[in-house]
Amino acid sequence: MIAVYKRVSTDKQDLAMQNHAVSEWMTKRGMSGAVEYADSGISGKTMKRPGIQALIADVEAGKITTVVVYRLDRISRDAISAMRLLLDWMQAGVEFFAVDQPILSLGKDNVMRLTITSLMAELAQIERETICSRVKAGLAAAKARGVKLGAVSKLTQAQRDKVTAGILVGRTYRDVARELGVSPSTVHRVAKYRD
Repeated sequence: MIAVYKRVSTDKQDLAMQNHAVSEWMTKRGMSGAVEYADSGISGKTMKRPGIQALIADVEAGKITTVVVYRLDRISRDAISAMRLLLDWMQAGVEFFAVDQPILSLGKDNVMRLTITSLMAELAQIERETICSRVKAGLAAAKARGVKLGAVSKLTQAQRDKVTAGILVGRTYRDVARELGVSPSTVHRVAKYRD
């Protein structure tokens, strides 16, 4: 089954231009009987859109064999998110066509399909690695500045001192946790990292 997805960012815009371009493109190729998915007035920065979520669900359920859009940015304003979604669809055997971007038309008859898909996979991997390295560098810089990393402790310093004192005199984690009104795992963490 063919799916057509359309999106406009504001309620002041309409889908007329996308409707015309996609309809004309499909007619030239003898494609008909498409199921339409649309989102209106929702930014492409988020994937929390009912239309795109319904399309993704139907692709995952194996109901869709071909997806047609006006441009890739209708799927997502975040190019990496869009590419990851396309890669998932390609792996599922779904053809993808961007009417206004022929280079991104990944039909099975496109001899460049594998090359483009490989390039997208590589770009998505580079982006993942870049994000990871930025996070690691940020954490290292914060640690160097003396910022305490990790979850905020559920216990005050006085309560942590009670944990240490209780454990030192042989009380069980469960007893100390009950007294402080926290879980035994919280007491265990404090006891494990006490000075």
